[in-house]
Amino acid sequence: MKRQMMILTSALALSVLSGCDEPKQPTQPEQPDIVDIQEEKQENIVEEQTPIANGIRPEIKEALDSYEIFMNEYVEFMKTYQESQDTSTLLQQYVEYMTKYNDACKKLDEIDEDSLNDDELIYYLEVQTRVLNKINEIE
Repeated sequence: MKRQMMILTSALALSVLSGCDEPKQPTQPEQPDIVDIQEEKQENIVEEQTPIANGIRPEIKEALDSYEIFMNEYVEFMKTYQESQDTSTLLQQYVEYMTKYNDACKKLDEIDEDSLNDDELIYYLEVQTRVLNKINEIE
């Protein structure tokens, strides 16, 4: 089972590096109710980590923040998944994560990286770095 999770995590990490391709679904399911708590917690973390810089357009910041929030939630879910004795209860939550993943990726795909100003590019790279570091927390 750990091998399956490592494969899924690797696929997700590759999608982060190459854009927002669909990650492979795990063979085991998910667990409800943890999403709302984690989402609120992650929003607070992102706000603390990323003060609004003067040169960042609101739509760019919103797209990057929603992506980072999702990835933080996903990593926490994967940690829960790895520790769970009954992964079959996690299936519904995984489906919810994939919906959020698609939404975050659509926002990211709408960003024209060539049109980013210096502040936006710096913020974009900071978010990607934090996301990759977060993904590395998954064993």
